[in-house]
Amino acid sequence: MKKGDVVQLSAAGLKISANWRQRQLGGFGIILSVEGFGDYPFSVKWWSADMTQSHKCRFKRYELKKLKSDKK
Repeated sequence: MKKGDVVQLSAAGLKISANWRQRQLGGFGIILSVEGFGDYPFSVKWWSADMTQSHKCRFKRYELKKLKSDKK
């Protein structure tokens, strides 16, 4: 994953209690930066499903997956 990718929580990320805010808000995140070292290299701006709330948070790689668009 790289800067600018749109992401959501993976199945593993949904199980982690520290991600309670992202589970509660739903929605998606945009990767702001990737620092190749440290415990939580992905800095993400997380938006609620209705886009009225946002906050910044950090994740490990396995907690995130790319958001796929709906096929119609």
